[in-house]
Amino acid sequence: MHIRALIGAFRALGHEVREVSLVARTAQAAGAGLQLVSLAPGVIDTPMQETVRGASTEDFADVARFRQMKAAGELRDPEAARA
Repeated sequence: MHIRALIGAFRALGHEVREVSLVARTAQAAGAGLQLVSLAPGVIDTPMQETVRGASTEDFADVARFRQMKAAGELRDPEAARA
């Protein structure tokens, strides 16, 4: 997959998660009888993350943040996140 397409998918995923959360909170606040459950495993060290960290700043302005997270050991292991 071309890096720009991957970065676009990465950004879209973040937007979708926020939108679903907003809809669920709104429905819950309106008394729709929903129970909101949120799982936030953090940033997981996946092959997609490796590709994202390999992007240029031209392709992905936030790349430095993810590179720093990797260097600082802040990315979660996929097996630990699955548990």
